[in-house]
Amino acid sequence: MRKPDTALELRHIMLCGVSGCGKSYRIRQWIDAVPVVIAWDPDEDYQIARARTFRELGALWRAGERRVALTVDPTPTAFGYWAAWVRSSAQNEKLHAVVVAEEIAQVTAPGKAPPAWGWLQRQGRKYGLGVVSATQRAAESDKTAFTQARWIWIGQCGERDTAYLEREIGEPIPGRARPVIWDQVRAGWVSGNARISPDPLQRVST
Repeated sequence: MRKPDTALELRHIMLCGVSGCGKSYRIRQWIDAVPVVIAWDPDEDYQIARARTFRELGALWRAGERRVALTVDPTPTAFGYWAAWVRSSAQNEKLHAVVVAEEIAQVTAPGKAPPAWGWLQRQGRKYGLGVVSATQRAAESDKTAFTQARWIWIGQCGERDTAYLEREIGEPIPGRARPVIWDQVRAGWVSGNARISPDPLQRVST
């Protein structure tokens, strides 16, 4: 089993906002040139090699494909299997990857994260993973994705989700302009156009 590297930077990003506010567009920009991408992609937002079963996902990976998306019925059970597969890959291979999970409110809850998904959030950094979580409903999503993210990207949100985000951040979301980004390491706001990246091989400062 691969040994963890505690020197790797935290690159996790959580994106919150209603449909059409630019979450997937921004993620596509981030992953465009990343050599290894593993995506939970129920709505087929990403133009990369696609599997529609776990068997197809494994076959693509064994064939050497390293930019892969899984599109299956978005159930918590299927999401848990996918996260466990990503965890196993990270633990057993020399892997530096961006892991993308779309619409996590469909498959997680505000309480404790599913075990493998929680591992990706809490331990994935040490195994070369940058985890990107996207949700339309921040208040209904796994809180671990929020607490473990380096950056919180915020687009247009409903009142309940805005209130949730402001409560968790501890500050009002500034102005009406969106998006904005909260840097949890520096505890401050940065521009929505700031050069941030989930790529664990990049060193991007804001």
